[in-house]
Amino acid sequence: MIIRKWLTVGIILLFVGTSIIPAIAQHTEKPQPASRGKWLYVGGSGPGNYSVIQDAVDNASDGDTVFVYTGIYNDYFPSGQWGNCVLVNKRINLIGENKYTTMINASGGWTVVRIQNDGVNISGFTIENSGGVFENGGVVVMDWYDYINIYDNIFVNNNWGINLNSWNSHVMIYNNTIAFNGIGINIYDNTECSIFNNKIFNNTKGITNIYGDEKSSISSNNIQNNILGVQMDNSRFIVQNNNFISNQNDTQMNKISYIREIPYIPFVRMKWMNNYWDTWETTNPRPIKGTIFLFIELFFAGSFFDMFLVKIPYRQYDWHPAQEPYDIP
Repeated sequence: MIIRKWLTVGIILLFVGTSIIPAIAQHTEKPQPASRGKWLYVGGSGPGNYSVIQDAVDNASDGDTVFVYTGIYNDYFPSGQWGNCVLVNKRINLIGENKYTTMINASGGWTVVRIQNDGVNISGFTIENSGGVFENGGVVVMDWYDYINIYDNIFVNNNWGINLNSWNSHVMIYNNTIAFNGIGINIYDNTECSIFNNKIFNNTKGITNIYGDEKSSISSNNIQNNILGVQMDNSRFIVQNNNFISNQNDTQMNKISYIREIPYIPFVRMKWMNNYWDTWETTNPRPIKGTIFLFIELFFAGSFFDMFLVKIPYRQYDWHPAQEPYDIP
């Protein structure tokens, strides 16, 4: 009986102990890794923590996570790269502790974060105050890199909030707040890019796209109080289930084409589906105006040059506009 009693007590203590250990572990300074690579830490007071984001990135390897504690970070000219605040040139996760209090600030001088590799994930930051030069922005990808996720960030006071300026594929941009930028999101020559569940407001232009692929989409975003909500040039994007509210102009569509390309013009079409337009209070199809700019290519004195011919108006339609704004998280 005594042995059985102590055995019972021992089992109870074992269960209590195993329940206490995870509870204590939750309050350690460093979060538990969720990836197979190692974790490197910036800021905070843990032993071995870096004070500069770029130092952690430089010492990371593909598959690692760089976790940045609350603070304001002003990294400059990383790895000998002029014009960047943070250069991410490895397949890593760059994660901020709290997007409201973990800030990367370029102080109006440069690009805040430049991506130069595939498989980069960025989340949990306020990314702010890029310079005003053409390619400077909050997050910039200037080369052909794929499988990039940009989510749960705040982009504010940048020349471009997010600038993908090459043939980038399998890119996801979601759950971000993008406000008070020149252009909120710029997408150029991409394939399979998804922009969803973002708040995009008070920008000069909310989203711009050139030569967008039909596999790409803009869906379930709040596009509000911008001077121009969406500008699409020679694009085949799908635009669906968004809220267009209180923009000075909701849309602008352009097709730039040559005489020889006239037979292909009808195939460069976007799909507008089930968006909410605060200026359209009817179930009738909502017209979306566009302009075709027609050029001819001439050869003279040993070189080619383009001569503008004519501007032709055209229309597309959101055939089933939503009658109430969507509740977008």
